[in-house]
Amino acid sequence: MELVLRGLSRDKLSIFLFHKVPLQASKLAPYDLAYTDFLKMLDYVAEHFSVLPLDEAVDRLAQGNLPAATACLTFDDGYCSWVEHVMPALLERNLHATFFLTTGQFAGKPMWHERVEQAMTLLPAGRLTLADAELDALDVADEASRLQAVRRVEQYLKYLPLARRESLIEGLEAMSGARPETLSRMSENDVRTLHAKGFSIGAHTVNHPILTLCSEREARNEIAAARESLSALIGAEITGFAYPNGRPAQDFNERHVRLVKEAGYKYAVTTQWGAATTQTSLFQIPRFTPWGPGSLRMSYQLARNYLLPGKTLGITESVLV
Repeated sequence: MELVLRGLSRDKLSIFLFHKVPLQASKLAPYDLAYTDFLKMLDYVAEHFSVLPLDEAVDRLAQGNLPAATACLTFDDGYCSWVEHVMPALLERNLHATFFLTTGQFAGKPMWHERVEQAMTLLPAGRLTLADAELDALDVADEASRLQAVRRVEQYLKYLPLARRESLIEGLEAMSGARPETLSRMSENDVRTLHAKGFSIGAHTVNHPILTLCSEREARNEIAAARESLSALIGAEITGFAYPNGRPAQDFNERHVRLVKEAGYKYAVTTQWGAATTQTSLFQIPRFTPWGPGSLRMSYQLARNYLLPGKTLGITESVLV
């Protein structure tokens, strides 16, 4: 299987995507990649790939000298657990990573889905009705129904304009007695620490909206302000951007690609599966997370990912320079 992967990887770049890596997954977020599973995945990547910084890998792909079986590691959103135990695991294995961060949390506002999980955890057993929401009453009588309710609420809130999403989350917090200020969040010092240790920092908007639901003005601010604040924070240029939710056409479109370019970014990454080639748009670079379990399953998942054509917006910029 290793020979097959090496052959499929020729002139292709695999970029792996991670989010929160808790020491133990929450009962209301069992889809989070737990730390022990994350370590297994890191060991697999270290064994089968040469891991390069994303900026360097994109440049080498364009120059035609990307080694076979090259990969990059990326993380989205922003969690204090990254500094606490993800960073040490990467350093121990000498693996580079790029961290794409939302900046609203530095002003005291935790990630919106973290707030939802806290509020849903504190709700008393019974039925949940969100005032003025186009969402049926939800059962939160036991752990299983509460988990289903969290998924329904998060999916509903995700595709609302920012102001509407915030209003409903505040209503949910009021009903549950949640205190978002008690939630752990990434700090500015955490970002400086990651950068000082040699990791790359990229932007992931200010408030993590679905860009297709934003006005032109909102989208421009979300994209540009995140870059400006992160650049000032670490004293270095921010070259990469990650689209929130990241699916072409549904979560971002040609208008947002234009705004990303105008803001001064050199490339942008999506959540569309596939591997990057010399024909890949610099502003629609795909990413993928093999979920395993086990090395053999991950190898098959990676092989399939190399063969995916990948959905894009049809924009023609490639990594060729």
